[in-house]
Amino acid sequence: MTARAWLLKIRSYVAWQTKRMVRAPSTLVNVLLGTVWYDLVLARRKRVYRGVVPESTRVAVYLIYPVHGLLESHIKALAHFLEHGYAPIIISNLTLNLGDRERLLACAHTLIERPNYGYDFGGYRDGLLFLSDRLHTLDRLVLMNDSVWFPVASCPHWLPAAEAKELDVVGAVANCFNDPFGMQEDASGALSWYYDADHPRFHYCSFALSFGPAVLNDPRFLGFWKRLKLSNDKYVTIQRGEVGLGQWIVHSGHSHGCTLDVSRLDADLDRLSDERLRVVAKHLVIPEDRGLRLRKAAVLAPSTNKPGDRLRVRNFILQAVAETGPAYALLEFALMDKGHAFVKKSPLWLEPEGAEITLRLLSELGEDGFHSEARALVHQRGCAAEVHAT
Repeated sequence: MTARAWLLKIRSYVAWQTKRMVRAPSTLVNVLLGTVWYDLVLARRKRVYRGVVPESTRVAVYLIYPVHGLLESHIKALAHFLEHGYAPIIISNLTLNLGDRERLLACAHTLIERPNYGYDFGGYRDGLLFLSDRLHTLDRLVLMNDSVWFPVASCPHWLPAAEAKELDVVGAVANCFNDPFGMQEDASGALSWYYDADHPRFHYCSFALSFGPAVLNDPRFLGFWKRLKLSNDKYVTIQRGEVGLGQWIVHSGHSHGCTLDVSRLDADLDRLSDERLRVVAKHLVIPEDRGLRLRKAAVLAPSTNKPGDRLRVRNFILQAVAETGPAYALLEFALMDKGHAFVKKSPLWLEPEGAEITLRLLSELGEDGFHSEARALVHQRGCAAEVHAT
């Protein structure tokens, strides 16, 4: 990493820590007493509604935050659950209007409206506690949220694909399995790539998780959710929720894996042509690291086929994926080459280039409905002046 990239990373970290220290007193109370506050006070505002879908031994806890109203993508995801025999338990992190509530009840077993506390894991926890008495009777439980568009044309049937892996836990994609600063070069200059589920921050991304009966019959699983300490601090929620659950899975003894397999990403890249390799690099989505985006621009600068160009592009892709995570960085390769079923929404408001890449891919996949929602998000969240929406 260049000195400039390090400086940008350090400056970003200092700004983030300064912001946290300014909020320190309220953050400390939130971190220490968040679950008590939620269970004794905020949870009283929950409202539970019975939908028309009958009980099933397959259940999908679907968390939504429809701040711009109920969208057709919500209905499409619910239709996918129903198509594959899953009874949806919808958790809304805000109060719905009557029309949206009635639409959801028509395709739900249960609808729970709750205060927006604890992000997705606060909602997942309410869903698990609601199911606690019959968790052991289920054949499959899916946790999913609306931070992604799903299902997309590249993989229209993720639910059966996850079940077909015959593992106790299946995620869409894993994260924190490779130390980006510990990657070693071999004699040719090629960076090493390794997939380490024993990494202390290894976890599966929380936007899509599928659990089998071995986990659902394990009392430690429900215990994790009962003991989960809620917080409205996003970083704390990621550590306790996403990383915490990932570490519980790893150390529980249950089998686990994911549908987007990047365990041999180095070999996958080595099989690509030079042209295709540059396309993958061009479409890397890097939403929150300006220094890494500058390195990307340098790697992709016009070349005259200099010796080592291919190796530089290959190595940069591996570093970018290790630093950013495959759910973001590898979007184009994951969709086009790996049959990935999900498109993250947040790049649309985090960074203009990532927004343009996301819009272009949704258009190329023929996902007109998702593309329309994506364009609306760009304008609603403030990137419109910088993004030439396609």
